[in-house]
Amino acid sequence: MQLSEDAERLIELMFRLRNCLHRYRQQTDRGRTYVMLGSLREYEKRRGKPVTVSEIAHASGLALPNVSRLLTPLEQSGLVERVKCGRTVNVIVTKEGERRLKEYWDGFTTLIAEALEGIGQEEKDALLYAGAKIADHMERH
Repeated sequence: MQLSEDAERLIELMFRLRNCLHRYRQQTDRGRTYVMLGSLREYEKRRGKPVTVSEIAHASGLALPNVSRLLTPLEQSGLVERVKCGRTVNVIVTKEGERRLKEYWDGFTTLIAEALEGIGQEEKDALLYAGAKIADHMERH
C-alpha cells in the first residue's frame, strides 16, 4: 500500500509544481513563449538533435496543424525557424530565441536556487536523481 500512497503524493507534488510554473509563466511578459523555447532547447540537449514538428505533435498530443499554428508567432518573432530536411521539418531556436530564453532562464534559475538554499547537497542530489528516473520512466510510457 505504501507504493500507491507514495505515487499519489508524487502526483500531488507534480500538480503543485505545474501550478507554480504556470503562475511564474503568467508573471512574465511572454511566459508561454519561454516555456515553448525552453522545451525545444531541453529536447535538443537531451536528444542531441533538433525537434521535429511531428515529434512536437506526438509528444503534446496536438494535431500537426495546431502545432504549426502555435509555432507561427514564434517564427514571425524570429525566435525559431523551421528547416526542411527531406520530408522532415526541424524546429530550430534562433540566436534571438536563445538570447530571450537566457533572460527568462536566468530569472527562473534564481527562483529555483532560492528554493533549494535550505536543502543539503545530499538531499539535492537525491531529488535530482529521483526526478530524472521518474521523468525517464514516464517519457517511455
